[in-house]
Amino acid sequence: MSRLPKLLLVSTALITLAACRDDAKRPPAALAVTTPVADLPLAPEGAALTVGPPAPVGRLTPANYNYAWAERAYAVDRALYAARPDYEFEYDGIEPWAWETEDDWILYAEPLETGYRYYYYEPGEDYPYFVRDPDYGYGYDDGGRLVTVYTIAGLLLSPDYLYDRAPIAGRYWTRGMDLRRAAYRAPHRPIEDAIWREREPVFVRTQEIWTRAADEQPQWREYRRRDGGRDLRRLEPERQRRETIMARYQPRDRDDLQWRPERREKDHGRRSFAEASGPDVDRFRVGDHEGRRMEREARAQDDRREARDHGRWAREQQFADQDRRNRQEAQDRGRRDHEQRWAQDQDRRNRQEAQDRGRRDHEQRWAQDQDRRNRQEAQDRGRRDHEQRTAQDQDRRNRQEAQDRGRRDHEQRMAQDQDRRNRQEAQDRGRRDHEQRMAQEQDRRNRQEAQDRGRRDHEQRMAQEQDRRNRQEAQDRGRRDHEQRMAQEQDRRNRQEAQDRGRRDREQQAAQQQDRGNGRADRGGQEQAQQADRHGGGKRGGDQAADAGKAGRDAADREKGHGGGGKH
Repeated sequence: MSRLPKLLLVSTALITLAACRDDAKRPPAALAVTTPVADLPLAPEGAALTVGPPAPVGRLTPANYNYAWAERAYAVDRALYAARPDYEFEYDGIEPWAWETEDDWILYAEPLETGYRYYYYEPGEDYPYFVRDPDYGYGYDDGGRLVTVYTIAGLLLSPDYLYDRAPIAGRYWTRGMDLRRAAYRAPHRPIEDAIWREREPVFVRTQEIWTRAADEQPQWREYRRRDGGRDLRRLEPERQRRETIMARYQPRDRDDLQWRPERREKDHGRRSFAEASGPDVDRFRVGDHEGRRMEREARAQDDRREARDHGRWAREQQFADQDRRNRQEAQDRGRRDHEQRWAQDQDRRNRQEAQDRGRRDHEQRWAQDQDRRNRQEAQDRGRRDHEQRTAQDQDRRNRQEAQDRGRRDHEQRMAQDQDRRNRQEAQDRGRRDHEQRMAQEQDRRNRQEAQDRGRRDHEQRMAQEQDRRNRQEAQDRGRRDHEQRMAQEQDRRNRQEAQDRGRRDREQQAAQQQDRGNGRADRGGQEQAQQADRHGGGKRGGDQAADAGKAGRDAADREKGHGGGGKH
């Protein structure tokens, strides 16, 4: 009875220590969940972005360079596929994700209602060379001109379609520039585990259609074959580096088995052994003290190995963070140096402008002083000569007044002339405008009359054509009626001829029958006369022969009568 409480106490202690080790093995970011995933702000769709100028449309040079932009973007996607973002930053009320390769290829992703919008940057560039939304991919040259558009299935659209997508493409390019500037200034923060676990399936799913198109689209594959897979080879080291990191450090989701693949395999093997052994394992764990000690040592060895791996991962993460901070500090230092140089240049320009302004002011004051001195000297000379030339001055003043009066009159006349010329020019301008409007109106009327004339001619031609068709139809109808009447007349004649032929045939048959009847009657009379002669009746024989002949004729008449009745 005393052994059971001890076992319970030891089990409780082991469970507590295991829980402590679990918390220690979790990465630091997993303990910093602060933002609910459902409340994440979304970037506006393309049509809802701030209206800007459409992207200018360029041309592919050379023409067989059609899938270069898609291949370059696919190489970045392939290297970063399903990899956790390096950091996030704040821009326009949202938190875009960012990936940076070792050789400074950059990918930004903005969350949308239907997926993500991706921005691709070459090393050292502030503008995207490719932007992809859930429907299309847009390729830009170095001057920001739109040169190619692909569907999400990898189909290359015709150049005529570029003008339709230019407004959206211009907004994307401007936003990509703003995102790059914001990434320079905004602090970089690690991605929270809850957000990544929630959005990772959407991120991977939106990439699958695009990455599958790169392998299934024949023209795309043909371009890769011609290019020799240069873009894929360039980013292959980055892909291998990301895969190595993902294989070694998988973020935990629900339990310890999803934190390290090798630990999951070991635990799976241990459970299989327990299922196979059954009661022997219970005896090994409860009754056999040596077995429990070996199990504890194996577990401790696994924990130490995981702690070493986690420490190495933490050091690598620390080195990566330090490297990112160093790059950020270098960028900030460069930006500050640039701003300082710009401020110094601006200050030097301001001082130079102040000096130039001071020199001009000095020269202007000197000229004004010189002019004032000259006027003063002239006044002094005039005052000294005033007494001697009083009369001359008076006369000169009179002449001067006359000249002034004449000048004022001249100026007034000039002003009147100028005003008259202005009015005349205004009238001429009005007349020319009126004539121009009249000419335009006349031209418009002429065009309208030409259009009306053309319409009338067209209607007349259409009426003539309709009349011609009507006459043709009437002629065709008359010809068909004539042919039909001719056919009926021919048919009537044929029937009449057939009736006449039948009547002639019947009359001919009746005549032949009459001739045959007469012949038989004559032969009968002759035979009877001969018999009468043979039997000795002279007159009696003659009478009998006459009677026989009459009987034959009567029979012939009856046959003829029957034949005529059949004909009628």
